Amino acid sequence: QIYVIDIETTGRKGCPVDKIVEIAIVKVNIETGIIEKVYNSMIKHDVDKWDTKQQNAWIFENSTLTLEMVRSAEKRSIDVAEEIKKILNGRKTTSYNRPFEFNKFLSKPPWSVSAIIEERCIMEATANFFKIPCGWKDEYKFVKLEEALNYFNISKGQSKYEQINVNLFNEVQNLGFHRALSDSFFEACLLLELHDINAYFKEDVNI
Repeated sequence: QIYVIDIETTGRKGCPVDKIVEIAIVKVNIETGIIEKVYNSMIKHDVDKWDTKQQNAWIFENSTLTLEMVRSAEKRSIDVAEEIKKILNGRKTTSYNRPFEFNKFLSKPPWSVSAIIEERCIMEATANFFKIPCGWKDEYKFVKLEEALNYFNISKGQSKYEQINVNLFNEVQNLGFHRALSDSFFEACLLLELHDINAYFKEDVNI
């Protein structure tokens, strides 16, 4: 089983400049294709103290998450951090863009998530599958999540793993795109699709 985590933030600079405003975790059973919701929470912040850039962050302009929802959320970062550390401790864990989620945010205080077994970054596996040259040594260009989902026909309810997990699919459809639970679910579907074609684990033949 692999845990897939997704965060929504006020920017890309990382902690402490930018803030995590929502976080979700799903659990993937590689053998059965079952995806389970493990955790989903908005994070309370004193948004009135934020500057204009944070108050007008991309996430608030491009999802159903609002500044007011963050203002009125029940749990603060320190509380959510303790809860997710208990969930992920000793677990195989990944995300679509692990260097972003972990190196810029989740490894920093107050999160300090460290006692995990790191699984392969889904974006890295996706890049190795598409094999688009980036012009830098032998590395491949990273593929945006939306492009990868479109290729595998994920997010419209038509893919194999959306249909297997139809109840969770319906839940994320109600949330809309670019919410932590929605993204973690679709990323999990992508992981399973890559696994089916021997393109996720590093020992797989197509890598």
